Order: sequence, then C-alpha cells, then structure tokens
Amino acid sequence: MMSLETFLRQLIRNITTWQEDLQKAVDSQEVLGEGMLLYVPSDLRPLTCYQRSLGELQGAVKTHGTSITAHVLVPFQSLLSLFQDPLHLISKRRDKLLDFDHLQYALDHHTEDPEKIKQLRDACTMAKRNYEALNQQLIEELPRFNQLVQSIIDHTVTVLFQLQFRFHTAVHAALHQLAEQYTPRNRSLPLSSSETIQAAHSEALSEVGGQLISLSIVPASLTMSLPTAIRSGHRRVSESSGPPGEGDREDSILSTSSEVDMDSSISEVWSLLLSRDTRR
Repeated sequence: MMSLETFLRQLIRNITTWQEDLQKAVDSQEVLGEGMLLYVPSDLRPLTCYQRSLGELQGAVKTHGTSITAHVLVPFQSLLSLFQDPLHLISKRRDKLLDFDHLQYALDHHTEDPEKIKQLRDACTMAKRNYEALNQQLIEELPRFNQLVQSIIDHTVTVLFQLQFRFHTAVHAALHQLAEQYTPRNRSLPLSSSETIQAAHSEALSEVGGQLISLSIVPASLTMSLPTAIRSGHRRVSESSGPPGEGDREDSILSTSSEVDMDSSISEVWSLLLSRDTRR
C-alpha cells in the first residue's frame, strides 16, 4: 500500500520535472533562433523555416503540457489524495493493537484488586473487538482498493504513452521540414540514419571549405577544423601582380598566422576583413 503511494508520488514528480525540462529546452532553442537573427539575413529561407519549426515546437510543447496536466497529472494527484484515509486507518489499526497489548499486559500482571481486574478484562475485550473489526475491514477492502488504484495507474500511464507518441510525431514533422530545407543542394537526406546526415554534412563542408581556402585573402597555412581532403586538395594560388602595396602588406600579415590555432586564426581573418571595410 505505502509502496504504491510512494511510486505514484515519485511518478508525479518525474512527469512534472520532465515537463519543466522540456519547456526549458524549447525555450532555449527559441533563444538560439532569436540570436541567429542578429547575424543571419532574416529572409534566408532555411532560417525562416527554422523559425517556423520553432513556433510549431513551442505550440506542440504547450499543447502537450496542457494534455499531460489534464489527463495524467490531475488524475494521478486525485488518486494520490485517496490514500490518506486508508493510510490513516492502517495507522489507527496499529494504535488499536498497541492499546490491546498494553491492556493485556496490565491484566496479566494485576492480581490484587478483583474490581480492577474486571475493569481491565472488559477494557481488554473491547480493545480486542475494536482492533479485530478495523483489521477485518482493512483485510477485506485494501486488496480491492489496491487493485482499483493499479487499474487507474495502468490506464493513465497508457494515456501518457499515447500523448507522448502524439507529441513526438508533431516534433518529428516539424524537424523533418527543417531538415529538408537544410539538405545540401536539394540532395536526398534520409532522416533515419545519423551517419548519413553526418556524411552529407562532411561532404558539404568539404566543398564549401575548399572554396574558402582557395580565396586569396585566406592564408594557405591557415589551420581549421576541416576534413583532411579540404586542406590537402586545395592550394591558394596568388594572383597578385603589381607593385607592393597595402594589399601585399595585408597578405604578409595573413601569412604569419601559421602558429595560431583555429579560433585565433578565424578571429584574425575576420578582424582584418573588418579593418579593410573600415578603411574603404
């Protein structure tokens, strides 16, 4: 009985925590999307789809939370409140048994006053009857109570699984549309294989990264976390032909960055590009 109540109480706590964490995750993802708007053109189609998907996710989470509260948490909390009376009766039965044991002990050890013995015997008989009546009530009804409670828990957990399936279906639909927008050059991207997704990403990264390294403003010695094929398959060809000038000085600055790591190299490149734009 108490283990069933403990299980139900823990289940309510876990579902509530899961709901809160799920909402926090979607809120954080929404903040991430808002931050991307500061650096990415708002009319970029994939980003527009990303924002729409986030809106669908937020709506799915709210709908799911409302359904979970109405069809799972409220029934569980109502069911939990029903344990108070049976648990009180169990505690009361224990007290009745202690009363009977105390009176029986007093009766067994009192031999002097006949009137006192009679009072103790009557009180002991009454305490025994009270205990037996309450004990019989619990013996008859507690198994049925536990059976009905277990039935309600089983049904409600089934509803919980159904609601989760509906929620994850909605999430999958939203993310599927988003993944289609980000498929490189409209190539097929099976969503069932994470290895396929990573392979497609590596291929696209290799292609774009190769074009990036081939630019004259990017030093050939620049070290970036790109696939080996990018770094080994592309060489920067200097097309500069003219008298030394500001551009040569800047190329010289870029060519001295071979010892820096990825983060500092990228930072240096962007700083230089920004300084160029400022001078222009």
